[in-house]
Amino acid sequence: MITGINHINITVQDIDISFKFYMEVMEFKPLCKSEGSAYFLVGSLNLPACVWFSLDLDREKNVSQHRVIHILLFLYLKKISMKCQRAF
Repeated sequence: MITGINHINITVQDIDISFKFYMEVMEFKPLCKSEGSAYFLVGSLNLPACVWFSLDLDREKNVSQHRVIHILLFLYLKKISMKCQRAF
């Protein structure tokens, strides 16, 4: 039986742009960032729903248009829309 999620890792084409998006728009708490990866904390350590979220640079550029990758997140759309307009 699955009782929770420990972490989520996604592959991205640009670490800097992705880092900015998840930090500024999604308000994930950045833990560290390097040339090829970035790590965030999503939620509070006091809560059982706290998740570690990481980005890895796709150095081989294997992310294709035919690949389906998704994560379901519950969002406050109005707040996210306003942040996207300011950040990008």
